[in-house]
Amino acid sequence: SIITTFDPNTQPSLLYATIGQGAKIGGASQKWFVVDKPDATTLVLCPGTHHPALYSDSFVLDRIHWMAGEEPPLPFVAQCRIRHLQPLVDCEIRRRPGGAPGYEIVTVRPLRGIAPGQVCGIYLHDLICLGGGSITQRGATYMDLQKSLPELLHPAGRNDLSTCILK
Repeated sequence: SIITTFDPNTQPSLLYATIGQGAKIGGASQKWFVVDKPDATTLVLCPGTHHPALYSDSFVLDRIHWMAGEEPPLPFVAQCRIRHLQPLVDCEIRRRPGGAPGYEIVTVRPLRGIAPGQVCGIYLHDLICLGGGSITQRGATYMDLQKSLPELLHPAGRNDLSTCILK
């Protein structure tokens, strides 16, 4: 698959696209999706909703607001979600490597369309909200890592049927 960069000056509606969203491109033979917005006038797009460039299993939070008022001992295993009504996914919360500030969240299954500015909620036992924070950076995509997507994908929301098996 090829990643294509488009200039929103020629497609003004693309200025408002968000990562993971479908990009309406007239005349395209298939649906394209936003992978990245490296600057205000450039979008990186990919063909197909299950393209490896849309999936990552890690991301960074610069800060987490802990409901208990203090940080629990790290690292620890919990569950998280990055979209309202998205099913929780198991993850590990840990300090960033090399002494960098913030937290790295690593999920057991790749998530689709992770984007800076999304809020990650962190839960324990599928019920107790431990806290949350704003995503500041997506980890490497499966395309970056040259990894194949697993057969079973995590749904992006309640109405998403991505739990289907890829063939």
